[in-house]
Amino acid sequence: MSQSVTYEEARALTLEYYTKVRDSLPLPMRDMPRKVVANTALSINAIIAAIESNTEIGQWLVAEYASGMGLVVSE
Repeated sequence: MSQSVTYEEARALTLEYYTKVRDSLPLPMRDMPRKVVANTALSINAIIAAIESNTEIGQWLVAEYASGMGLVVSE
């Protein structure tokens, strides 16, 4: 059964996850490409910046993470 969360709750959970991933990486690896979204290679730092800035890619990343966690984002 899916749990419903607001976009801001999903965004906070997504930032928490990616921040933990970033903090587990050595400094030089934080700027290396990690994920390709919309034909753009993103480092973990770029992923976090996109989510914090609430860009279109950031919103997509939040939706992807929430969906992967079985969450339904509500208004």
